Amino acid sequence: MSYWGRKEYSELGFDDTTASVLEVDQVQNIIKRRAENFNVIVEWSKYVHTALTTNIADRPGWFRVKLPHIRSPIGREDLIRTYMYVVHECGHLLRPKVWDISIAANPGPELQSIFNIVEDDSMERDVANRHLGDARTLGEGNAIMCKDGELYWREEVEKAKAHGITFTEEALKPMITMAIQIMARREWDGWSREAADNWLKVMPEEGRPLMVALVKEGWVDRFRATKDEYDSWNLACDLFDRLYPTDDPNEKQEREEIREAGNKGEPRETEDNGQGDTGADGNDDNESREVSHTGQDKESIEGHENADDQGYVINWKDIVMSEHDKEGFSYPTGGAAGITFEGRQPDSKIAFAPDSENNVIDLTGKDCRTILAEADDRGWSRKGRSASNFLHKNHSARALANKVRRYVQSQSRTKFRTDREHGTINSQEVTRLLLPPIDKGNWNRRVFYDYTTKRHLNTAVHILVDWSGSMAGDKQVYAAEAAMRAGSIFAKALRMPCMITSFTTHCTFSDLAIIKHFDKPASDKQMAERFGIWSSWSGGNNDADAVLWAYRRLMERKEPRKLLFVMSDGAPAGSYEGQSHDCLLTATRQIQDSSPVELFGLGIKSDAVKEYYDNYRVVHGLEDINNALFEVLKESVTYENR
Repeated sequence: MSYWGRKEYSELGFDDTTASVLEVDQVQNIIKRRAENFNVIVEWSKYVHTALTTNIADRPGWFRVKLPHIRSPIGREDLIRTYMYVVHECGHLLRPKVWDISIAANPGPELQSIFNIVEDDSMERDVANRHLGDARTLGEGNAIMCKDGELYWREEVEKAKAHGITFTEEALKPMITMAIQIMARREWDGWSREAADNWLKVMPEEGRPLMVALVKEGWVDRFRATKDEYDSWNLACDLFDRLYPTDDPNEKQEREEIREAGNKGEPRETEDNGQGDTGADGNDDNESREVSHTGQDKESIEGHENADDQGYVINWKDIVMSEHDKEGFSYPTGGAAGITFEGRQPDSKIAFAPDSENNVIDLTGKDCRTILAEADDRGWSRKGRSASNFLHKNHSARALANKVRRYVQSQSRTKFRTDREHGTINSQEVTRLLLPPIDKGNWNRRVFYDYTTKRHLNTAVHILVDWSGSMAGDKQVYAAEAAMRAGSIFAKALRMPCMITSFTTHCTFSDLAIIKHFDKPASDKQMAERFGIWSSWSGGNNDADAVLWAYRRLMERKEPRKLLFVMSDGAPAGSYEGQSHDCLLTATRQIQDSSPVELFGLGIKSDAVKEYYDNYRVVHGLEDINNALFEVLKESVTYENR
């Protein structure tokens, strides 16, 4: 435990099987980019446990994908599963007629589920043929799901046998249909074949005769032959008729009407004025033909005294992987085959905000005071402080700049090197060639000289300044002064692109103000004015999300070297979700250990930074700023030989 009585990093649950928060962040960014290509809005929700795609009524051609909120530590397999679901759900957007068919046909739950299964197979095959990378993602995701499904059904079969519960062919029809889909995808999916074979082996004996019969009848090949949404729909109708045959003329006519409505994309006329499907007597279908969870008519299971007499019951919706139902706004629970993090990581309490959920305010515009006032929708902002509070007329900044400049010059001097085997001939050493061989002739050959020069590695710098309530007063002055001095040296003396951002939790869980952009110049007066206006937004300090946000901005840069400086006065006091200490410790440790970004902490009248940053310095007053900054800047100046 740390001296604050909080967890050490080793106690947070990360190991070789878990994904780092940086990997999670990378996947979220990939998801965002992919979604934007399809006119999709991605939302992360704490209340959705499966992937869900819906169309947006007031924005034609646009869709919304809701994904489960990701908490860390999360297994790598669950992260792969998440990415697979995004590829899967975006794939449906390439085939938008699926929603028109469902809306027009308004099928019952059994037919709708069969349609979902057939269309999922056809769509994934289409996506896999377009992009090899997507094929691999879908295959690896399916392998994980098959492995989970195998474990789930193996346990269910064993429990059923232990309690004397029998399986029936009727109850296993949803599982048999999924088995046909799994066999069909073997044609293109080589990544999940082994896991799929193991899944098929757990099929209860009672379901094998029907599964074998469907294979012999050519249903696997018919799955593979589908080309578009209408092929999937007609195959689903045929398979529904095969699984649930009927001799009732009225039932047959109704099924044909449902099929035709789906193919035409026009809702069929019903006697209940569009309020739902009707049976032959004109009553609501749910009343005239009650359906069990397995898709059986209620009449077919009457006579059983209790539920156990029906045998094991499987819900059709527990089999489908994703839903694209009639309204598009249901919240599936994601059964055995669905994606869910609920219960998978019971100790996972660390969460970071997706990039788009941070409240970013750009104060580099002409009227930054108006910009800030408009951003404060609750009217909590005060007037702020004058720029003169952060703009000191002293020579400290210039002295620091000169000191750094001299250090840079001393490190970048050209050096003359003799006794080389290649380069320019050194006339003073030519006589070696006339002498007898020494050291097998190696010494005789070294008659050249060259020059070694050093240059700066191209470097991008991001300075992050804590602006919480505890920083009010002198601490804000010290932090702003240090940020402006460092920013000026990087941008002017060292010619490195430098960005300055300040963070707090005034209005949201993560408010970030841009004081200076990477490639835009800013005078000390301009930066002091922005800090002064921003001083009215003091609140908590969500360091973890601020550090990750700054990390993302650096990773977008092309410079090979990336530096992130964090100036703070103590422990964090805010997070997206979870303990703020755990979140910041996770973010800083994984950035330091697993990323190209070099992290430095500058404590403002506090040594709390040593808890989170391997490289740190502490500033106790204005007179300490130059020494602390110089030590940090000296470490950050790196050269390569030329």
